[in-house]
Amino acid sequence: MYDVTQDSRAEAIVDEILKRRPDLTKGEVWSMIHRKMEGIGDGYLTEVGAGYLVASELGVDLEVLPSPSLRLAELRSGLKRVDVRAFFLCKGRERSFVGRTGGGKYSEYFIFDAGLITRVIAWGEPDYKNVLDALKLGDFIKLLSVSVRSGITGDPEVHMGSKSSIDVLSGKPPGGLIETVTLEVDEIDEGSKGRVIVVKGKLASEIGERTYTQDGEMRTMSYFVLSKGDARIRVVIWGRSRASLADIGSGSVIRLVCTRARLNRYGRLELHGDVNTTMEVIEHVKPSLNEGEYLLVSIGEQSSGQGEPLVDAVLASSENTIFVRARGDAATKLLSLPPGSLVRIRTAMLGSMHSVSKEEDIEELGYKPELLNQYKVITKDLGVYGNEVGIYEGFVLSKPSEKEVLRRSGERVRKANVVVGDYTGEVNLVAWRRQADRILGLSVGDKIMVYGAAIKRREGFPPELEVKGYTTIVKKR
Repeated sequence: MYDVTQDSRAEAIVDEILKRRPDLTKGEVWSMIHRKMEGIGDGYLTEVGAGYLVASELGVDLEVLPSPSLRLAELRSGLKRVDVRAFFLCKGRERSFVGRTGGGKYSEYFIFDAGLITRVIAWGEPDYKNVLDALKLGDFIKLLSVSVRSGITGDPEVHMGSKSSIDVLSGKPPGGLIETVTLEVDEIDEGSKGRVIVVKGKLASEIGERTYTQDGEMRTMSYFVLSKGDARIRVVIWGRSRASLADIGSGSVIRLVCTRARLNRYGRLELHGDVNTTMEVIEHVKPSLNEGEYLLVSIGEQSSGQGEPLVDAVLASSENTIFVRARGDAATKLLSLPPGSLVRIRTAMLGSMHSVSKEEDIEELGYKPELLNQYKVITKDLGVYGNEVGIYEGFVLSKPSEKEVLRRSGERVRKANVVVGDYTGEVNLVAWRRQADRILGLSVGDKIMVYGAAIKRREGFPPELEVKGYTTIVKKR
């Protein structure tokens, strides 16, 4: 077992003894050293001194003290041809570059030890790259003949060239070592920006999934919110589907290894991971919904279309959120159900919405209003959730106002606005066209619950909540 308290010079002596006496194990040599120290008495010999005596008794001549391998805490910019011991954390990115003498490429990796994460750069396509690429979290390694430079963040980083090599050693990190490099959600701040970090937090949402296009290819990303207390941060894992992550639900406690803290376009910190990000489940909570089950998050007011009832609703499964337009008997069925109802539903696609018209296509499964808590949002964290749908509880703080807005198309439309707030701040609640009447009926001091509030962000502007056709506004006493 690796011991972070052991003298690196003594470790070098043990390694030298093992090279010349392969019949011995590392544990046996360390035991000999400690017995020698105990036999002579406390305070007379260090591990290094005892190592010299043990080496002599074993017939190993140590005329020159073997060069010790360095720990991460001992790294300083400017060191050359040194050896470094640490534990493997993860692989980073591969990059190409163009310099004064031509182009090339490099690969980055990250290693860790007590309280420190260090970036490793392997230049070109060295033979040992295959070994680096095959390493797993916690592998104990020695990087030989490397140099140390100051990185972009000012921290030392390790550079490996054509004369460098790697040894994979026996042993795993002592229990709790990963905790020394783990941040809680409320510890992530501006100082974390640009760094690769390990973070632990509670899953404050279900894991969602979306597709995006990169290099002409359709790819998948997963996203969710991590929290600790009132602190929340959005996480995006690029190139990873929801199925490739752990089968967990809101409330689970997880550790994410190798994410980067960065500012989104609205100036808020969020965490970005990729295919090299790993997830450790510390406390497991099953997804709140079984396969095929949907939670009714919100349902709008009834309107009419072609002489039959028409209503829009938002339903969420453990995998995604869908927007449903129900007609006829199906609309009547949905209107009879309160938010928090569980259903199984069969729909057809109608543009970007799901469509349902038959009552038998909606099967009522029960009522679990407590599941709605995972969709509740507070003012100060609206930027975390992006353009999504949530449930907002607060008070009406201003008299509703209405104006006519000229759109780019030349169309003039109604827009209503009211200021609402909760214990974390204030936000505008807006509604367009016929939805404006739903805001105009509010009064200062009303306590309201807005189910299916659309969270809108525009670059350079604070977030807003928007009333949509699927939104439900309930006045509370």
